[in-house]
Amino acid sequence: MSVQFIQTPIGIVALQDADRQLIRVEFLFGRKSNGAKEKATLELLGGKKDVLDEFEKPELQIIAQKRFQDVWQNTDLLEQTRQELFEYFDGVRKAFTLPLNPQGTAFRRKVWNVLATVPYAQTRTYGELARMIGAPKASRAVGATMRENPIGIILPCHRIVGSSGKLTGYNGGLDRKSFLLELEARNAR
Repeated sequence: MSVQFIQTPIGIVALQDADRQLIRVEFLFGRKSNGAKEKATLELLGGKKDVLDEFEKPELQIIAQKRFQDVWQNTDLLEQTRQELFEYFDGVRKAFTLPLNPQGTAFRRKVWNVLATVPYAQTRTYGELARMIGAPKASRAVGATMRENPIGIILPCHRIVGSSGKLTGYNGGLDRKSFLLELEARNAR
C-alpha cells in the first residue's frame, strides 16, 4: 500500500492504493481531522498556492504513517489517479477509469456501487439512492454511508442532495460540495 498527496483547487487530497486498486481519496484537511497541527490555515478553498510546498518530506512521511498507516510514495495507479483528478478539475474528464476497492460493509459497498452510476453534473437524493439499491426506507443509512465514503470525488457523494434538493452534509464541507457541483455544471456540455 502507498499514499500520495496532491494539491487540488479545493485543498490537499490524500490518495491511497492497495493491491493495484484505489482505496482512498480523502481531503487531508477539513471536517475529518486527527487534531494534529496540520498547517490547515495554509489551505484556502480554490486557492492557487500549492501548500504542499510548505511541507518537508519528513512531515509528509509522518502524516502518511500516522494518519493512513502507510508509506508515502508514488505508484503507477496513484499517478493515474492524480492525472485523472487534474483532468476532472480542468473540466475535461467526466468519468474516471480507475480500479476502485472501497473498504466497507456489504451494504456500504452496494450503496457505493450505485453511487458510482450517478452521472456527471446530475444529482440524486438520498431517498432515490435508497430506492436504487432496493431499500426504499434506508435513506438515513444511505446518508450515513455517504459520510463514510472512502473514495471522495471519484465516488461522487457530492452529487447526493437532500429531498428538497438542498445541499446537505459532505465530509469535506459544504463549500467543497458546492464547488464540485458548480464545476460539473459549468463543464457539463
